[in-house]
Amino acid sequence: MAGLYGTWAIAAGQQYVFNRLDFATGNRPSGTAIADVNGDGRQDLIVVNQTDGTVSVLLGMPDGTFGSRTDVSAGTGPYGIVIGDFNEDGKIDIAVTNTCGPSCGNISVLLGNGDGTFKAPVSYPTGPSPMGLVAADFNHDGHVDIAVVDNCGTSCGFVSVLLGKATGRFN
Repeated sequence: MAGLYGTWAIAAGQQYVFNRLDFATGNRPSGTAIADVNGDGRQDLIVVNQTDGTVSVLLGMPDGTFGSRTDVSAGTGPYGIVIGDFNEDGKIDIAVTNTCGPSCGNISVLLGNGDGTFKAPVSYPTGPSPMGLVAADFNHDGHVDIAVVDNCGTSCGFVSVLLGKATGRFN
């Protein structure tokens, strides 16, 4: 089949039907992000799997489909996801919220290796039930920070801000 980027073939078993194609992820996917995690110029799909405690990475193919997933451990009950370059090495990193219960809320940061794989997660405490998160330089020091919204009920809603360092670590 000829496409914008030359001649290519659709991978066996992958074909868009009525403009839809399904790709397997882990159990109870709860969040997604898209970025080029392996440096090939194609957008890759990152999916958070709450029940499995994993993140599925599906590498983008030239034909608009995705390769088989690779699962990476992400923490207990991961829910939300944000991407950024947290250690300033030019490679995509991942942060996920872990909603493991009222006494163990945290985020996990997975530093990217630049080839579609990630280092083991490092956890940072937040409120008891972190849900969504966003990455930006909140204190204007040139390093990416993370803000995490906590959804533990009517008695304790707040936002945790974790200030980043150039090393990929957070205060």
